[in-house]
Amino acid sequence: ADPKWNNSAISYWAITDLAGAQGTQKGYFVNDHGSNGSARGTFEGNVSIVAGQPVVQGTWKYTGGEGSFASITGGGTFTTKLTSPTALETTWEGAYELASARAKAV
Repeated sequence: ADPKWNNSAISYWAITDLAGAQGTQKGYFVNDHGSNGSARGTFEGNVSIVAGQPVVQGTWKYTGGEGSFASITGGGTFTTKLTSPTALETTWEGAYELASARAKAV
């Protein structure tokens, strides 16, 4: 619902450590907002196998950004489900604050 995120692309890298049907995942992400800049962060979660499909549930947080997203802060939760061998579905929830909003609040 936030127009600052319209047409942004996300890239992420993760390492998953799975033993049987349980494990952990840790990684990094970048939200590319084109000429407006980018926001980056980290995530970690627990992995389980539900009805034969891997599911990751965890937390994420911003670690920085460039352009309009410089000094972004925030974080939240996520759930990722592998829906086929080549597709996944992820929901991200949380909040963020930009440096310009913090400056106005002071």
